[in-house]
Amino acid sequence: MSFFDKMKAKISPRRLDGAAVTALVICLAAILNIIFYMLGNRYGLYLMSEKKDYYDISENSADLFTDELVKGKTVKVIFCDTEDNVSMSDTGYLVLDTVKKYAEKYDFIEYECINMLTNPRLVEKYKTDMDGNEQVLRKTTVIFECGDYYFTITDAVSSSGYGGFYNLDENGAISSYNGDLIVASMAAYVLTGRNLNGDLPEGEEIYHADGHLSVYFVTGHGERADTALYNLLICAGYHVGYVNTRSEEIPEDAAFLIISNPIYDFEKASSGSGIVTESEKIKRYVAGGGDVYISVDPYTDSLPVFEELLGYFGMKISRNIVSDRTNAITSDGFTFVAETSDSGVSAQLGETFRKYSSGRVIMRDSTSIDFCDSSFATEPLLLSSPDTLLKRDGETVGEGSAVVAALSKAESGGNIVLVGGSGVTAYDAIFSTLYANRDFMFAVSEIFGAEYAPYGITAAKYDVETLENLTMGTARAITIVLVLVIPALIGTAGIYVYVRRKNR
Repeated sequence: MSFFDKMKAKISPRRLDGAAVTALVICLAAILNIIFYMLGNRYGLYLMSEKKDYYDISENSADLFTDELVKGKTVKVIFCDTEDNVSMSDTGYLVLDTVKKYAEKYDFIEYECINMLTNPRLVEKYKTDMDGNEQVLRKTTVIFECGDYYFTITDAVSSSGYGGFYNLDENGAISSYNGDLIVASMAAYVLTGRNLNGDLPEGEEIYHADGHLSVYFVTGHGERADTALYNLLICAGYHVGYVNTRSEEIPEDAAFLIISNPIYDFEKASSGSGIVTESEKIKRYVAGGGDVYISVDPYTDSLPVFEELLGYFGMKISRNIVSDRTNAITSDGFTFVAETSDSGVSAQLGETFRKYSSGRVIMRDSTSIDFCDSSFATEPLLLSSPDTLLKRDGETVGEGSAVVAALSKAESGGNIVLVGGSGVTAYDAIFSTLYANRDFMFAVSEIFGAEYAPYGITAAKYDVETLENLTMGTARAITIVLVLVIPALIGTAGIYVYVRRKNR
């Protein structure tokens, strides 16, 4: 008898019982599942892949477009390629679909697709921005225009095009579609923009020459700012610039400054030198009604001059790392969700952005903030839960609810917001669909006098691999139910049934 005949005899129906058949089917299903999973991940193979317009635009966009803002104006959205090409693009079709939906919903928005290769004259004026700087246009460029004012979005990062309408991870891969927020924000941006050629009306010195409020990132100290924050400021209607306070004066049109995670200290001048230091420039700016947003990385070396400036504003970073055991996202508690308090500006912020999101701000590796004697009025903005441990070099040095973001107000009207960690404006936090980091930053911009804030317009997830908005406290409760309560109930029911049957 051959080998195959022997195998056939062994697996004949008479010798193959039901349990073996069941095990065989399960093994085959598992093997096929693994094969299909590997093929899908390696080659992007799917049984069905259909382009469809399942990304609806948010109703919250209507809050941006007041009658006063849009009266007598038209926003034109221009694609620099033919409509057929854009609709066939793996990334462009969603952008086109979103713009069409906006054009259907709002009478003041219209769109146009042009072929910039065959009609280069149609895009000639857009090759320079409103400040006169040259800019590159591509077939995937999208132009927003209102009257004489325009703003272009050109993808210079991804290889697929239209990357400005998507959120990309650290590898440049698309993680979510952000077209709803971008289209709404850019429409509002060009509606509020105006080319005044520097001839600003009296009393509008804090505006850039294009009519937008200006925000400046402070440089010269190794500051690290996320691209997500830059894009968020554009969405909030700001003209974004940079200022090196070591060598430059703070621009007159600065609506507020951003000091983002400095790693080198501010300069210090010797007594009687007559040099106006960076700290003095910022103090004078705040005394004149200017606003400052500051975020710190608690793991940097001590920055005495910079921290003296914070003390002048009535705030001190403890460098104790917050480990929140109840609202933690990670098991060590260093990544957690912070919440607003029940009083003051914090309560007002919470009431505002809880209309559009969870109201919970995700933070990671954050220091607690202490208040100190100062002429400035201080109050907390974000707090950890009462079940919090403060860690220093791995040791617990304190416990209880910690302030992780704070507000300081000058008598002159200037505001300082200090955030005790660098992760609030991280890419994944800003564009999360569940956490309120984006809306928190919009709320801060409104404290600083922003004209509008596109609240509640979220990104659409492509693929979700992490559990969001699940704290360790909730996870522990679910674990107890799954591991203890449910098995205990099943066991009790089994014992009951067993006893009843035995005693029949």
